[in-house]
Amino acid sequence: MFDFKQRLVQSQYLIPLWINSNDFSIESDKKLINSTCLEKTNPIIHLIFPEYDFEIRFPQINSQQEQEVENNINRRGRLNSLDSATQTELFQLLNRNPLEPMSCGEKEQLWDRRYYLMDCSQALPKVLLSSHSWEFSALSQIYSMVDNWTQLSALESIQLLMSSFPDIFLRQKTIKWLKKLSLDELCDFLPQLVQSLRYLLLININYY
Repeated sequence: MFDFKQRLVQSQYLIPLWINSNDFSIESDKKLINSTCLEKTNPIIHLIFPEYDFEIRFPQINSQQEQEVENNINRRGRLNSLDSATQTELFQLLNRNPLEPMSCGEKEQLWDRRYYLMDCSQALPKVLLSSHSWEFSALSQIYSMVDNWTQLSALESIQLLMSSFPDIFLRQKTIKWLKKLSLDELCDFLPQLVQSLRYLLLININYY
């Protein structure tokens, strides 16, 4: 587990299970023990992480891995080059409610054909949810795929701020896309952005 600066979490933490305060944040037990956000009737989780004499950061993707992924990106295909039955199945999956869970078979279908969907912006969130792994060894492939994906619309990109995507690279990419909105357009999405920001403030530890 790494924080927003990609530093490994260390030491002890107390996390309330029910939060009745707008001032809540995840803090070390020394700071939180007298905090007003801890109420006597609320249970808490006590997390103890190993401590080291040095700072540990999440590793960077090396150039060799990036080159391997670029070679795969160059093999991207066109959705209309697939047979009609496969195209129909993919469109049905992409047009479903984004909150509706997918089966293992449906995830496999999307992931296996991800390079045929790179020109279909709205497919990215569901393709990412279909990834076989978010381990470090798989991140170079995922990040390069996102970098080469057709830009998402504002509404589509906001999905990547949901709790299903606790990854700092995806959040940074989403913010980059949202920055292209005009002020008038941004106002239309303020409720969704405020809700996403509230979530990110409450849960400030990223899982990899």
